Amino acid sequence: MKHLQEDKLENDLTIFSNMKEVGSPNFFYTRLSARMEDESISRVTGLSINPILGLCALSMFLFINSLLIEKDTDIVKSNTDKHIEALAAEYDQTITN
Repeated sequence: MKHLQEDKLENDLTIFSNMKEVGSPNFFYTRLSARMEDESISRVTGLSINPILGLCALSMFLFINSLLIEKDTDIVKSNTDKHIEALAAEYDQTITN
């Protein structure tokens, strides 16, 4: 049994040693390197823009929110007890204070 495994191993090794290397076309590496360079450039610009947009949106939201709360506008006043009680009654809930 051990002799059969050694013969199979020898057979597999000779198959691997007889294999020939397969080449790639000359333009393959230039196209690959160009594609990798494009991806690295897009990652750098994409990562630097997204946090800036997020910070701008968050600061605008906070600014508008502070203006609405400070001036006591209709949007803030619309949450009166009547509206909250109507919403609770619609969903069969009770309000406890």
